[in-house]
Amino acid sequence: MKSLKFALLTFVLSLNLFATNCNNPMGRDEINECIYSEYEKADKKLNLTYGQLMKKLNPDMKANLKKSQKAWLQFVDTEREIEESIECLSGNCSNIVTFGTLETKTRRVIEREKELRQHLDSL
Repeated sequence: MKSLKFALLTFVLSLNLFATNCNNPMGRDEINECIYSEYEKADKKLNLTYGQLMKKLNPDMKANLKKSQKAWLQFVDTEREIEESIECLSGNCSNIVTFGTLETKTRRVIEREKELRQHLDSL
């Protein structure tokens, strides 16, 4: 039993040795991994805040927030498509550009979460 626990602990610790260091990413793959990881964290936080806010609203306010969030999502996705298209037209169409526009989307997600958090805090 001890050897199984030791093997499991060794495995888990070894995963951290190969984890990307987002404080100092090396190369395109690590940069992209870090950008995607930041986006996932921001998106998770936004969804959590959105859910908390929805729980506190009356039915009419919920409908308005849902409508607003849907419009915001459409805006963010369309803006990202435009940014990628412009970059590709200028001859700079690569994975790093795609993740660069994801970085912009991440900033927008963070800002949206802050807006929803202000609404939540005011209730």
